[in-house]
Amino acid sequence: MKLIEKALQHFQSIEPRELYVSEWDVTIYATEPTLGQKSKWMAKSNGDNTDFMLNAIVEGALDKDGKPLFDVGDKPTLRRIGSTITERVGLFVLGASAVDDEEREKN
Repeated sequence: MKLIEKALQHFQSIEPRELYVSEWDVTIYATEPTLGQKSKWMAKSNGDNTDFMLNAIVEGALDKDGKPLFDVGDKPTLRRIGSTITERVGLFVLGASAVDDEEREKN
């Protein structure tokens, strides 16, 4: 088996991650984003980091059935919500929060 086939097979086997957001009383799911998805989110953001994160949230924050929890019309409201929570959700979707609080405390 070629390495590229192994890489694809591994990617396809990755289970969705989950994040419980206590402030919203909801569990958010996300699949591992591809470089293509991240590139698309960045292109839509025109270099604006906040917009990049909002694009990730809108397209990458899923319910347990894999359906988006937000739509593009929610972006203006998401901009008005406290950044601590939206950044946590955005980083989770982007895969940047792979280490949870418990792991951080161990280190």
